[in-house]
Amino acid sequence: MKTALITSVFVLVNAYGLFIDQKFEWKKVKSLDGKKADEWIDGLTVTEATKTALKLATKLGEKFNEDEDFGKFYDHILKFNKNYGSEAEVAHRFEVIKSSLRDIEKYQHANPEAKYGLTALSDLTKEEFHKHYANLQKKDLEALFPKNKNNRPTNSSKKLLAPDSHDWRAEGKVSGVKDQKQCGSCYAFASVGAIESMHAIRRGDLFDLSVQQAISCSDNSGCGGGNPGTVLQYFVDNGITTWDSFPYTSGDDQQVPPCEPGDSVTQLDGMNQLNGNDEDGLKESIFNNGPIVSTVDASPLQHYEGGIIHYQVGSNNINHAVLTVGYDNENGDDYYLIKNSWGDGFGEGGYFRCGRNQNDMNIALYNCAAYIN
Repeated sequence: MKTALITSVFVLVNAYGLFIDQKFEWKKVKSLDGKKADEWIDGLTVTEATKTALKLATKLGEKFNEDEDFGKFYDHILKFNKNYGSEAEVAHRFEVIKSSLRDIEKYQHANPEAKYGLTALSDLTKEEFHKHYANLQKKDLEALFPKNKNNRPTNSSKKLLAPDSHDWRAEGKVSGVKDQKQCGSCYAFASVGAIESMHAIRRGDLFDLSVQQAISCSDNSGCGGGNPGTVLQYFVDNGITTWDSFPYTSGDDQQVPPCEPGDSVTQLDGMNQLNGNDEDGLKESIFNNGPIVSTVDASPLQHYEGGIIHYQVGSNNINHAVLTVGYDNENGDDYYLIKNSWGDGFGEGGYFRCGRNQNDMNIALYNCAAYIN
């Protein structure tokens, strides 16, 4: 009867499919003997792989019965349906979570305007996180967005004074949030997102364009990272097809299929790098032209849950490409509205907010605008 009651409480879910009561599951499990604990796990509405991970963690937990961090780790497995196939893997991920909890405490102390916690990415080492989610290539920062004959001045004809806030989502000019999965393709998602928005702004219709074409056809390194400028220049020269004509598969197997796009449905007329360290200029470009491709140091994003990120890097490090779709302020705190490519379970519905006017996350260093006449 006790097991049935626990299970009935546990399977209540919120609108995002995540379990409501995540803080006390380990306390419940460790009060059961081994057989009853396995029965409880078998009755959960989670994948078989997650059940295996839970059973392995339950066994390991006998060594950490009073460890508060282990309870958080156990609940993390439940919340994010983790798949750990061996005792060694469970033990390793527990050590990673302990390290992440220390990082979360540091981020939260330095940046109380944001909320940090254990996320779906918190069981990755820093090396794994950067390999799969933040591996933008920047061999030469000055060449990140190469200058080319198609560049043109920002807002060359109609330049209006930017209002205090603007959000291109409110005008229906930003496509839905996508998930790059464990393929280092942020450079492609950010670039294609800019083209989708520019086509919607200039032509009136919004639809998903082919990220896979950007990965397979531009001169980059597939899931090993790439250069947004190279992607945009490719689409100036060749045009882009729809998502359905050349769907995204690299996120499933980390492989790059041959460049075999369908017919082009739109084409860029130009692209250019915006002036570095000019955040007023970024604001003007976002309002007058449209969403821009931005590059940031993604370090605080691994554990980000919401709020405004204030993160002073202290170097010129950048490792992630994103799409900046607007700007606003909260209680006088200016910020950018930024679309990420880690699914809608990340941050604030797939978005994050980055502080504006202080080069937070190094966002002011390298930005690029795309143009459709």
